[in-house]
Amino acid sequence: MKGLGMVLGVLAGAVLLFPPPASGQLSRCKARVGGSDGVIAVKARGFSGQLLWGESAGSETNAFSNEGTCGAAAGPNAARCTLGDVGPPPESAAITPPRLCTIYLRDQAGAGDQCSAHIKGCTPGVRGEDLECVEVELADTFSAGTSWNRTPECPTGKVVTGGGYQASELGVEWSASRTYGSLNAHFCQGYYPSGADVDVKCLAQCCKGEAVDCIEVELADTFSAGTSWNRTPACPAGRVVTGGGHQASELGVEWQASRTYQSLNAHFCQGYYPSGPDVDVKCLAQCCK
Repeated sequence: MKGLGMVLGVLAGAVLLFPPPASGQLSRCKARVGGSDGVIAVKARGFSGQLLWGESAGSETNAFSNEGTCGAAAGPNAARCTLGDVGPPPESAAITPPRLCTIYLRDQAGAGDQCSAHIKGCTPGVRGEDLECVEVELADTFSAGTSWNRTPECPTGKVVTGGGYQASELGVEWSASRTYGSLNAHFCQGYYPSGADVDVKCLAQCCKGEAVDCIEVELADTFSAGTSWNRTPACPAGRVVTGGGHQASELGVEWQASRTYQSLNAHFCQGYYPSGPDVDVKCLAQCCK
């Protein structure tokens, strides 16, 4: 027991030999969501320069909205650093967490010390402002008896997430309106049997490529004349339906529905084929994460 006491005494003395963390080192950070207003608040200790934040390690380039409270002059500690104007009401940036629910901090002074804070209770995923979506359209005017197809493509850096069509007149027989991930485009195909000239648009919905990862899920069948049907391709777990469409190998299919169902996380197609040779039909869901 005497020997053990000597060892403990030596260890206790050894602990005193280690210096405490130097001031000016970013040593601790936390993040939480306010219960009353949903504002994300970050707490940091031990910084000496400009305190910056980002959504990943190495991307800390954003100053906090309340820089006076969380800037270099406020060091070494700050208790409520916010990502946006807190209002009231708070703006979107103040209450929207990063897509992976973790905020990364860097002290711009000295060695650029870093730390990270996970937001408890946050759900990871793409945020609306991350998508930066645009529509790309191809427009034409066709006379009676014309068949056509158009394929508006998404620009570099954008990914097709959906699309559709529009016509100024009834009577257009649409045989296809679907996304093509391999082409990064939306595809429309139709025939206009009779009537006044018709203005037609084919549109692609294109969102920021680095923010989304999309796949196509399809259900394919062959139907004979006189058949009614519906199909509902569903997105796999971890992906969300953002669009979809349909395609047929023959004209004359009467499409009653082609729409997304958020509640089912799927796309729904319904139609009737009154007459003609057997027709190959596809119903497709565009599924992104």
